[in-house]
Amino acid sequence: WAYSKFGLRPIPETLDALKQVAPGLIRKMSPQQVSNTLYGYASLSRTATDDTRDTAMSKVPLAELEEAIKRVAPDMNSQNVANTIWAYGTLGVPPSPHVIDELEAALRRVVTEMIPQHLSNIIWAYSKFGLRPMPESLDALKQVAPGLIRKMKPQEVSNTLYGYASLSRTAT
Repeated sequence: WAYSKFGLRPIPETLDALKQVAPGLIRKMSPQQVSNTLYGYASLSRTATDDTRDTAMSKVPLAELEEAIKRVAPDMNSQNVANTIWAYGTLGVPPSPHVIDELEAALRRVVTEMIPQHLSNIIWAYSKFGLRPMPESLDALKQVAPGLIRKMKPQEVSNTLYGYASLSRTAT
C-alpha cells in the first residue's frame, strides 16, 4: 500500500519476497488490511493492465487475498468494500464468483454508510471488470444514489456516469 501511495514500484526481488511471505500473513489480516493489500497491489504502477486473471495472479497473491476476502467480507465497512471492488476494477479482472457474492452481500449490508466516492468507485469498477452488480445489489445502490449524487464532486459524477453507461452495455 505504501509503495503505491508513493507512486513507486518495488524492485522484483522485493515483490518476490513479499509473495513468499504473503500467504501466511494474509490468513491473519483484518478486513482493512486485506482491502489495503489488494488496493496497494492494484495501485502499483504497471506498464500494462492485467487483462486476465492468470496475468494478475502471477503478480498478485490473488488466490490468498480472495480466500481472505471471503473470510473478512462480513466484517468489512463501506470503505473496505468500496476499496476492494475498486482494486478489482483497477486490476481489470473480476472477482471470482464466490468472492463477488461475499462482496455484494457486504455491499448491501453497508450501503447506507457509503459516501459519494464509494458509490462512484464501485460503479466505475464494475464497468472495468465487465460485470453488472446482482439485481438486489443494484437496487440497494439505486436507493442511496440520489442522496449521494447530490454531494458528489465533478470527478465522482463523471466516473459514476461513465460506469453506468458502461454497465448499460454489459450483458447480465
